[in-house]
Amino acid sequence: MIMRKIGIVAASLLIGLSTLTGCTKCIKKTTEPVKVKIVNEYYNPGQIKVAGYSDGRPIIKNEPAEYEITVEYDGVDYSFHSESVYRKYHGRVGEMIQGTLVTREYDDGTSKSRIVSIGGQNYSF
Repeated sequence: MIMRKIGIVAASLLIGLSTLTGCTKCIKKTTEPVKVKIVNEYYNPGQIKVAGYSDGRPIIKNEPAEYEITVEYDGVDYSFHSESVYRKYHGRVGEMIQGTLVTREYDDGTSKSRIVSIGGQNYSF
Protein backbone atom coordinates (compact mmCIF):
# COMPACT_ATOMS: atom_id res chain seq x y z
CA MET A 1 0.00 0.00 0.00
CA ILE A 2 2.81 2.42 0.87
CA MET A 3 4.64 1.60 -2.35
CA ARG A 4 1.50 2.37 -4.31
CA LYS A 5 1.19 5.81 -2.64
CA ILE A 6 4.87 6.53 -3.34
CA GLY A 7 4.32 5.54 -6.97
CA ILE A 8 1.28 7.80 -7.28
CA VAL A 9 3.15 10.74 -5.72
CA ALA A 10 6.18 10.16 -7.97
CA ALA A 11 3.99 9.94 -11.08
CA SER A 12 2.13 13.10 -10.06
CA LEU A 13 5.42 14.95 -9.61
CA LEU A 14 6.71 13.82 -13.00
CA ILE A 15 3.49 14.86 -14.74
CA GLY A 16 3.49 18.19 -12.89
CA LEU A 17 7.10 18.95 -13.76
CA SER A 18 6.68 17.98 -17.40
CA THR A 19 3.72 20.33 -17.86
CA LEU A 20 5.48 23.40 -16.47
CA THR A 21 6.39 25.64 -19.37
CA GLY A 22 8.26 28.29 -17.44
CA CYS A 23 8.40 31.94 -18.31
CA THR A 24 8.63 33.12 -21.87
CA LYS A 25 11.60 35.21 -22.82
CA CYS A 26 11.53 38.20 -25.13
CA ILE A 27 13.86 37.43 -28.03
CA LYS A 28 13.19 40.44 -30.27
CA LYS A 29 11.88 43.96 -29.73
CA THR A 30 11.07 46.29 -32.61
CA THR A 31 10.00 49.92 -32.50
CA GLU A 32 8.38 51.69 -35.43
CA PRO A 33 6.49 54.93 -36.04
CA VAL A 34 2.85 54.44 -37.04
CA LYS A 35 -0.20 56.62 -37.64
CA VAL A 36 -2.87 56.46 -34.93
CA LYS A 37 -6.28 58.09 -34.81
CA ILE A 38 -7.45 60.15 -31.83
CA VAL A 39 -10.85 58.67 -30.99
CA ASN A 40 -11.73 60.22 -27.63
CA GLU A 41 -10.74 62.78 -25.03
CA TYR A 42 -11.87 63.05 -21.42
CA TYR A 43 -11.32 65.68 -18.76
CA ASN A 44 -12.62 65.88 -15.20
CA PRO A 45 -11.48 69.07 -13.44
CA GLY A 46 -11.37 67.48 -10.01
CA GLN A 47 -13.02 68.81 -6.90
CA ILE A 48 -12.48 69.67 -3.29
CA LYS A 49 -15.32 68.33 -1.17
CA VAL A 50 -16.26 68.34 2.47
CA ALA A 51 -16.41 64.64 3.38
CA GLY A 52 -17.75 65.21 6.87
CA TYR A 53 -16.91 66.86 10.16
CA SER A 54 -14.70 65.89 13.06
CA ASP A 55 -14.79 67.92 16.29
CA GLY A 56 -16.63 70.66 14.42
CA ARG A 57 -13.92 70.92 11.74
CA PRO A 58 -14.53 69.95 8.13
CA ILE A 59 -12.77 66.90 6.69
CA ILE A 60 -11.62 67.90 3.21
CA LYS A 61 -11.40 65.36 0.38
CA ASN A 62 -9.41 66.35 -2.69
CA GLU A 63 -10.27 64.60 -5.96
CA PRO A 64 -7.51 65.36 -8.49
CA ALA A 65 -8.17 66.26 -12.11
CA GLU A 66 -8.30 63.45 -14.67
CA TYR A 67 -6.92 63.74 -18.19
CA GLU A 68 -7.23 61.14 -20.95
CA ILE A 69 -6.59 60.95 -24.67
CA THR A 70 -7.57 57.70 -26.41
CA VAL A 71 -6.06 56.67 -29.73
CA GLU A 72 -6.86 53.74 -31.99
CA TYR A 73 -4.42 51.61 -33.93
CA ASP A 74 -5.35 48.43 -35.80
CA GLY A 75 -8.74 48.26 -34.07
CA VAL A 76 -7.33 48.51 -30.52
CA ASP A 77 -7.74 51.54 -28.23
CA TYR A 78 -4.85 52.89 -26.16
CA SER A 79 -5.37 55.52 -23.47
CA PHE A 80 -2.83 58.05 -22.24
CA HIS A 81 -3.47 59.73 -18.87
CA SER A 82 -1.25 62.78 -18.86
CA GLU A 83 -2.06 66.45 -18.54
CA SER A 84 0.59 67.41 -21.09
CA VAL A 85 -0.71 64.89 -23.67
CA TYR A 86 -4.27 66.06 -23.05
CA ARG A 87 -3.34 69.72 -23.52
CA LYS A 88 -1.43 68.94 -26.71
CA TYR A 89 -4.23 66.91 -28.36
CA HIS A 90 -7.37 68.45 -26.82
CA GLY A 91 -9.97 69.24 -29.50
CA ARG A 92 -8.32 67.05 -32.13
CA VAL A 93 -10.61 63.98 -32.05
CA GLY A 94 -10.67 62.33 -35.49
CA GLU A 95 -7.17 63.47 -36.47
CA MET A 96 -4.35 61.11 -37.41
CA ILE A 97 -1.13 61.62 -35.45
CA GLN A 98 2.16 59.78 -35.09
CA GLY A 99 2.52 57.09 -32.44
CA THR A 100 5.25 54.63 -31.56
CA LEU A 101 4.46 50.91 -31.86
CA VAL A 102 6.59 48.45 -29.89
CA THR A 103 6.36 44.77 -30.84
CA ARG A 104 7.92 42.10 -28.66
CA GLU A 105 8.42 38.55 -29.92
CA TYR A 106 8.84 35.72 -27.43
CA ASP A 107 10.62 32.37 -27.55
CA ASP A 108 7.31 30.47 -27.53
CA GLY A 109 6.33 32.03 -30.89
CA THR A 110 3.91 34.62 -29.51
CA SER A 111 4.17 38.36 -29.93
CA LYS A 112 2.65 41.41 -28.27
CA SER A 113 2.29 44.87 -29.78
CA ARG A 114 1.42 48.12 -28.05
CA ILE A 115 1.37 51.83 -28.78
CA VAL A 116 3.77 53.20 -26.17
CA SER A 117 3.82 56.87 -27.09
CA ILE A 118 2.14 59.60 -29.06
CA GLY A 119 3.75 62.84 -30.01
CA GLY A 120 6.98 62.12 -28.17
CA GLN A 121 5.39 61.30 -24.79
CA ASN A 122 6.85 57.88 -23.89
CA TYR A 123 5.19 55.33 -21.61
CA SER A 124 6.63 51.98 -20.57
CA PHE A 125 5.22 48.66 -21.80
